[in-house]
Amino acid sequence: MNRHYLITLTPMDWFFFGGERTLDDGKSADYISHSNKFPQQSALLGMIRYQLLKQHNLLSQFPYTENKPTEKEIMKTLIGEQSFRMTERKAKSLGLGVIKQISPLMLIECKDDTSSRSIYFPLPLDDGYKVSFNETSNEDKVFYNGIECPTPNVYPASEEQDSGNQKRKFFDHKTYNNYLFWCTQGNNQIKKLLSDEIWISKMQIGITKHVEEGEDNDKSFYKQEFLQLKKSFIYAFYITLSGESELSSDIIQLGGQRSVFRMEVESIEENSDIQEKYQTAAQFLTQSDRLLILSPTYVDNLKELSALCNFMWSDSIVFRNIQTTNASNFYGKPIKSSSKYHFLKPGSVLYFKQGKRKEVEKLLMDYTYLRLSGYNIYI
Repeated sequence: MNRHYLITLTPMDWFFFGGERTLDDGKSADYISHSNKFPQQSALLGMIRYQLLKQHNLLSQFPYTENKPTEKEIMKTLIGEQSFRMTERKAKSLGLGVIKQISPLMLIECKDDTSSRSIYFPLPLDDGYKVSFNETSNEDKVFYNGIECPTPNVYPASEEQDSGNQKRKFFDHKTYNNYLFWCTQGNNQIKKLLSDEIWISKMQIGITKHVEEGEDNDKSFYKQEFLQLKKSFIYAFYITLSGESELSSDIIQLGGQRSVFRMEVESIEENSDIQEKYQTAAQFLTQSDRLLILSPTYVDNLKELSALCNFMWSDSIVFRNIQTTNASNFYGKPIKSSSKYHFLKPGSVLYFKQGKRKEVEKLLMDYTYLRLSGYNIYI
């Protein structure tokens, strides 16, 4: 029997979620570092594994020793032998002990204890635009490796097409991509929010010196962006644990600079009210000719995916996780994985070819391990 939980994360101060670009990873450095708005799904898994060890009083015995095989087996049963690993992206299970599945991280708005929760989704990149494949234009052609590629006509949905000169205003730089998240309201209305209606940011400048030598430390000159959620917003995700495994509320650290969050754990039924809202909102935007990417999504061969689509309105994000499988007892920082992966960004839209929907879905769903980790989720 599995147990289902809704976990909410409320920042207690400014936070920083790192990514591929960091201030100093031992190889290169960026002196302006911006926080991501969401942590990686693998970071959530790592946080849950740590909390399970902590709440079962196993942190003092970690890492286990060979003369204590009982502890080793308990830890293996509880959190598995290894952390998140991209090499297992098509495995049928997570292999993380009692952790069976987590959902993508969501944004939830709850103005007070009596009001209902609103779940926000990444806004489709084609929001406010009309994409047409039935019209052709001889003015603009796109060639890739010397081969002409079919391109759709894209223009603002609110403006009428000018059939005389074929000119269309593709975007207004003042408003393009400003609305980043949306949720469904009553009477089938959609509420859209700007980024600065959800997050507050500040820049922190770090300058230190080697006082003894009287010389500047070049690595200490940097600017770093920190974020904070506005009062009514919190992060949230679902998690499924096997057996009688329990998880309790706690104060946790997540992200860089020891960012602190209040983690609240709520036991729920599999078909809880908030999950029904999630599914209803997801179905609201479903269209017959496209798929909307809701979480970071990976495929080994992007050409295979693009061959099934007429058009992909997409962006990418870089993923590289901390490698802990083959190293322990670090004297410095844990090393990053040497492999870098590019994921489709949430909000990307796939316009699949006629009759190819099932093939596109199968391609995304083949990555069972990633889907159980909250990746490759779409509607």
